Amino acid sequence: FKKGNFVFGYTFLTLDNRNINQNDQFANLDVGSSQLKQFDRIHQETNSYDLIGAGIGYKLSKYLGIGMSLFYYQRKIESMDFQLVQSTEESLRIIASKIKTSNEGLKPSLGIQLKLESWALGFSAIKGIAYSDHTEINMENINFTPGEAAPTFESLTDYPTFLDEVNPLTLALGFAYHPNKFFLASFDTYYHRGLKVPGALSDLNDTFNYSAGLQLSTSFAGILLGAFTNNSMFYAPDDKVFRNITHIDYLGFSGGVVFKGKNVELTLGGLSQKGEGESQIVSGSTETQEVSSESLMYFAAAKYRF
Repeated sequence: FKKGNFVFGYTFLTLDNRNINQNDQFANLDVGSSQLKQFDRIHQETNSYDLIGAGIGYKLSKYLGIGMSLFYYQRKIESMDFQLVQSTEESLRIIASKIKTSNEGLKPSLGIQLKLESWALGFSAIKGIAYSDHTEINMENINFTPGEAAPTFESLTDYPTFLDEVNPLTLALGFAYHPNKFFLASFDTYYHRGLKVPGALSDLNDTFNYSAGLQLSTSFAGILLGAFTNNSMFYAPDDKVFRNITHIDYLGFSGGVVFKGKNVELTLGGLSQKGEGESQIVSGSTETQEVSSESLMYFAAAKYRF
């Protein structure tokens, strides 16, 4: 919405929304001095991360503008994990756990843009402020050993902080070149400031990320191309300390097409990222493993001009 030198806007974003249902069964596993007859695991998880907020911009002059925004964020995680371990000696172990997490807070941001005839330069800063972090873990452990009169039973309830929302300061500097309505190129640099995270598995390291984009257009269609990095803020695993963390640096590419009508625009595209790194995935062990990851996402967007 525009009024004079002011511009107002609002948005609702769903950054993460997934359901996980995992059911695994393994038989005759060699674990050193003994052997597992059977290992069963059922894992179910729901995870959502939503933001809602508004922003305002003000045109200081023909070439200079400033803006600010404020978002409310909410993350919710609920998971259930059931494990059954049976050895060849007929001992039996059952582990059942539930985790429920809720994170809430605010994400304010400030920005400034300098725009001349064919190019623009912008700078922005964003820093989250958490005001409610709560995680509850309930775990039950049942052990049965042949020859014992009765199985042993253990129950645990804990309120850890390792799932608290982490909000590092992010600074961004961007450049765009737009000589005419048919060509647009941009480049952005992001700096994520590292910080110490009490109770977490790992502190965060100072990290840089980069992105570049290109748009070639005609009066009725366009092509979108992009490249970006997605580097991890986690430190690489230390073979002297067990932290159960994964450090992967990604390189990604995106592409899409735009179809233009009189008052309508339709965009179709996708992006993929692939990376390699190190992880500690064996509980209690400082041994590190080489890991790789790849993801692919498709998107569609529509715009109508009133």
